Amino acid sequence: MQLAPIPPAAFPDAPAGLAPVHEPLVDVAALGGKRIRPAMEYYRQGLPGATPRCLLRRSAADRLLTAARALPPGYSFLVFDAWRPFAVQQALFDRYRALVVRTAERPLTEAEVLQRVRLYVSPPSADPASPPAHTTGGAVDLTIVDPAGQPLAMGTAFDDFTEAAA
Repeated sequence: MQLAPIPPAAFPDAPAGLAPVHEPLVDVAALGGKRIRPAMEYYRQGLPGATPRCLLRRSAADRLLTAARALPPGYSFLVFDAWRPFAVQQALFDRYRALVVRTAERPLTEAEVLQRVRLYVSPPSADPASPPAHTTGGAVDLTIVDPAGQPLAMGTAFDDFTEAAA
């Protein structure tokens, strides 16, 4: 399948100095028909900066398509999130950081807070050598859906930031 590329990611909302990824992004909705369906959970939740389009780097999209073709007949991927703007990464980080601070069993140092948050959410980073994978279109959050259209039980819900998700 020939995918229509979107120009290389320039990350217009990222801090100055974050280098673009020199690989086109592709729209996940154009990938696999019934085998890959975007759900864009953060857009549905109204998270600041979230977009309705589900984009991935071409190489990640190719791997996702290969994985979808390997699913048993009738099964599909439901994609909750892929490329996310820097603002969404910041909002996720801030939201989870606030939860960690609010629910801690004792006052935590900033280093302890950061250590706990980093278990599940990458901090937004303007360092071009180590940007969060989602802000480059190189990561995808998904689940598998059975032939009846029901997501498989994966042990936790989407974005469960507890030890059960580990």
